[in-house]
Amino acid sequence: MVRYDEGYKQLFSHPRIVKDLLRGFVDVPVVAAVDFETLERRSGSYVTDDWRRREGDMVWRVRLGDAWLWIYILLEFQSKVDPFMALRMMVYVGLLYQDIVKTEKLKKGSMLPPVLPVVLYHGKERWNVARDVSVLIREVPGWRRRYSPSMEILLLEEKRVDERVLLEKGQNLVAALFALENSRCPGRILELVEALRELLALEGSLELRRAVTEWVKWILSDSMESKGIEFQAESLKEMRSMLAERFEEWSREWKAKGIKKGVKKGVKKGVKKGVKKGVRVGQRAVLLDLLETKFGRLPMEVLERVEGGKRADLQRWLRRLLEARSLEEVFEEEGIFSRTSGEPA
Repeated sequence: MVRYDEGYKQLFSHPRIVKDLLRGFVDVPVVAAVDFETLERRSGSYVTDDWRRREGDMVWRVRLGDAWLWIYILLEFQSKVDPFMALRMMVYVGLLYQDIVKTEKLKKGSMLPPVLPVVLYHGKERWNVARDVSVLIREVPGWRRRYSPSMEILLLEEKRVDERVLLEKGQNLVAALFALENSRCPGRILELVEALRELLALEGSLELRRAVTEWVKWILSDSMESKGIEFQAESLKEMRSMLAERFEEWSREWKAKGIKKGVKKGVKKGVKKGVKKGVRVGQRAVLLDLLETKFGRLPMEVLERVEGGKRADLQRWLRRLLEARSLEEVFEEEGIFSRTSGEPA
């Protein structure tokens, strides 16, 4: 997790990443009016009330006409939702304002700049707590709400971003990174690694290219190592080649496993059952070949579902395959694909 955290901190220390995040995922009209060429990173080191320094959060500012818009990006890597995140962010923004008053030498009559509080949340648990600190304050009869603080955080739940939304972002590095981390489909992973390689080929910052490459390596390494595979690729091109080779091996292994399993059970249970099982194994092999021919490399979830499919299932999928335009249409009632993302559930 520490390596993962550091990877994200390195990514969001680059103006291109911050620019793509704001342009692609922050639905605030004022963002369209900022001059992204003026993006500059500011110190994010503040002392909280328990005397801990917050060094990991990203603080940027960008010109908005003749003024500055400040952006506070809190990278939240906890697995569980913090019910008091809105309060935490209000404290951090307050510390930022204090630092602005001090470093900018603001005088009497000076106005504080606007601050956009962004929380980038990576946890699997759905965010179901207050986004505005005012919601956390108990209402008392006769009490005027205007005396209570109010500040809403701009929350981005990375794992809840619809794949269709990500596809609409086009040439957006952050969209590609989010999609890669959320994707479980081998074919889609290969496409995204190639898309990142092409995007970075046009990127002038060598440091950013290295940061993205390292981040992708960390993400894919975790997936590979969980399957007992050592992942040593050093470039996106090498990563894609290695993944393509490995996915092809997995596909062959699943097919071979299914045939071997069918034959073994057939011998053990007798000729009659063996023949019946052999027919089913043949149907599986035909179905997998046709699916691959029509839609390319198959997700592990599809391979598993076909492997466990009964004769009626196989026949139904074969009939659907004739007119299906996507894997989702073939397995629409199987619960493999989520209704929102088009990725395996």
